[in-house]
Amino acid sequence: MIESDMQVVLAMLLYFVVVVVIGFVYAKRSNSSSEEYFLVLYFLEHRETAEIAKLVGRPPATVNSQLWRAKLLLRQQITERRQKE
Repeated sequence: MIESDMQVVLAMLLYFVVVVVIGFVYAKRSNSSSEEYFLVLYFLEHRETAEIAKLVGRPPATVNSQLWRAKLLLRQQITERRQKE
């Protein structure tokens, strides 16, 4: 009886770990694409951060933070490409 209970607990724990890992993978993928979307809205469509915040339904401070992070990643990618040339 105790052995079967342990198996159930271990199965539930394994299920939990798998769900959490899948969540992290999708969150990372989603975050990356949203940063690219913010860059397109900001640089190519010349939208203000307040307007972007309204479009995506997030506070302006969050949009500013994500734009800052997206610009930093873009700067790093440009630097890496220049060093490869």
